[in-house]
Amino acid sequence: MECDRLKTFLVLIGLMILGNAHAIAGNIYIYYHVSNKENLDLVKAKRIFQGDKLTWENGLNIIILLDQIDIISDTEFKEFSQLNKAEFLDLWRVKFFSGRALAPIQIRNKSKAFEALIENPTSLFFSFKKIEIADPILEKVLVY
Repeated sequence: MECDRLKTFLVLIGLMILGNAHAIAGNIYIYYHVSNKENLDLVKAKRIFQGDKLTWENGLNIIILLDQIDIISDTEFKEFSQLNKAEFLDLWRVKFFSGRALAPIQIRNKSKAFEALIENPTSLFFSFKKIEIADPILEKVLVY
């Protein structure tokens, strides 16, 4: 267990360095359940957000939770996803209706996102604002 925590800490440090290397308007924070054993890095996080990676290595669907899209800065959104908001929603609509993926869930109330993360370890919460969490079952990663 201590080895897992050390690995998580080292990944966090590495991702913070990566995140600070880009000159953008803001940062993206990804919150996830500590039982998720898959290594999460900048490349994988972006692939998940862009719909290129739909399942975890164990075959379970990835559930994307994100800030309510209308409150996210257009610039920050496009810099992270390479898509504007309409393109992002259209892309996920196609993936959902084709049966290949679960639709991203937009969250206005951050506590609801954390409740969903605790209940479902296969989800990731992409937030465009830093949120302090005290629950030891959740981890946060500064990605971008």
